[in-house]
Amino acid sequence: MLHDLSLAAQWADRIAVIADGRLHSTGTPAEVLTRAMLASVYRVDARVETCGRGRTVILVDAEYRSG
Repeated sequence: MLHDLSLAAQWADRIAVIADGRLHSTGTPAEVLTRAMLASVYRVDARVETCGRGRTVILVDAEYRSG
Protein backbone atom coordinates (compact mmCIF):
# COMPACT_ATOMS: atom_id res chain seq x y z
CA MET A 1 0.00 0.00 0.00
CA LEU A 2 1.32 3.43 -0.97
CA HIS A 3 0.03 6.80 0.13
CA ASP A 4 2.31 8.83 -2.14
CA LEU A 5 0.25 9.31 -5.28
CA SER A 6 3.21 10.18 -7.50
CA LEU A 7 5.01 6.98 -6.47
CA ALA A 8 1.84 4.96 -6.93
CA ALA A 9 1.44 6.39 -10.44
CA GLN A 10 5.02 5.49 -11.26
CA TRP A 11 4.93 1.88 -10.08
CA ALA A 12 1.33 0.65 -9.97
CA ASP A 13 -0.64 -0.84 -12.84
CA ARG A 14 -3.88 -0.07 -11.01
CA ILE A 15 -4.80 2.29 -8.18
CA ALA A 16 -7.68 2.17 -5.71
CA VAL A 17 -8.69 5.34 -3.86
CA ILE A 18 -10.62 4.94 -0.61
CA ALA A 19 -12.44 7.92 0.88
CA ASP A 20 -14.54 7.89 4.04
CA GLY A 21 -14.10 4.12 4.30
CA ARG A 22 -15.52 3.48 0.84
CA LEU A 23 -14.02 2.77 -2.55
CA HIS A 24 -14.07 6.07 -4.41
CA SER A 25 -12.38 5.03 -7.65
CA THR A 26 -10.24 2.32 -9.16
CA GLY A 27 -8.38 1.96 -12.42
CA THR A 28 -5.11 2.80 -14.08
CA PRO A 29 -3.18 5.78 -12.73
CA ALA A 30 -4.27 7.84 -15.76
CA GLU A 31 -7.92 6.98 -15.11
CA VAL A 32 -7.87 7.60 -11.36
CA LEU A 33 -5.43 10.45 -10.80
CA THR A 34 -7.47 13.37 -12.02
CA ARG A 35 -7.91 16.94 -10.90
CA ALA A 36 -11.54 16.15 -10.03
CA MET A 37 -10.62 13.16 -7.84
CA LEU A 38 -7.96 15.16 -6.00
CA ALA A 39 -10.47 17.94 -5.33
CA SER A 40 -13.18 15.55 -4.18
CA VAL A 41 -11.10 13.24 -1.97
CA TYR A 42 -8.15 15.33 -0.84
CA ARG A 43 -9.84 18.77 -1.04
CA VAL A 44 -6.98 20.34 -2.97
CA ASP A 45 -6.65 22.22 -6.22
CA ALA A 46 -3.93 20.19 -7.88
CA ARG A 47 -2.49 19.40 -11.28
CA VAL A 48 -1.52 16.00 -12.60
CA GLU A 49 1.42 16.45 -14.94
CA THR A 50 4.11 14.42 -16.63
CA CYS A 51 7.70 15.45 -16.02
CA GLY A 52 10.47 15.38 -18.62
CA ARG A 53 11.33 11.81 -17.58
CA GLY A 54 7.79 10.65 -18.31
CA ARG A 55 6.78 10.30 -14.67
CA THR A 56 3.43 11.43 -13.29
CA VAL A 57 3.67 14.14 -10.65
CA ILE A 58 0.96 15.71 -8.51
CA LEU A 59 1.39 19.45 -7.95
CA VAL A 60 -0.83 20.95 -5.27
CA ASP A 61 -1.66 24.59 -5.96
CA ALA A 62 -4.02 25.23 -3.03
CA GLU A 63 -5.91 23.51 -0.25
CA TYR A 64 -9.63 24.08 0.07
CA ARG A 65 -10.65 25.48 3.40
CA SER A 66 -13.68 24.14 5.18
CA GLY A 67 -16.25 26.50 6.51
